[in-house]
Amino acid sequence: PKSLSAMVMGSNALLTKPGESLAPMLGWALLNLNPDSQATARDPKLQSLLFHCLVIGPLVVVSIQLLLWSRFTLRGDYLQRIKDMVTARDLEGSAPPSGAFAEPVSWPAQMPARETGKQS
Repeated sequence: PKSLSAMVMGSNALLTKPGESLAPMLGWALLNLNPDSQATARDPKLQSLLFHCLVIGPLVVVSIQLLLWSRFTLRGDYLQRIKDMVTARDLEGSAPPSGAFAEPVSWPAQMPARETGKQS
């Protein structure tokens, strides 16, 4: 449904726009922590600060994202159910198949357990 896509886009904007605005100001503030305003690119303190801003920061964010998203999978029966719903929606137009969203979905309770690759 169009309202769902609008909600996804709105949520994306809500979460990303503040970061896009605040990140340059945070970087400027961190660089101004150095009391020596004549620091050059060869200054070890400045190099360390830039490394932390440009490498460690994104690595921390990526790690958090991987940790959070590792709970959600698209495998097995659940993946097939999603594919069937998308195929049915595409065949019928833009409306979801009847009864596709009739029951409330409790995330992640109805999702299958994540496969670990170990056989029991």
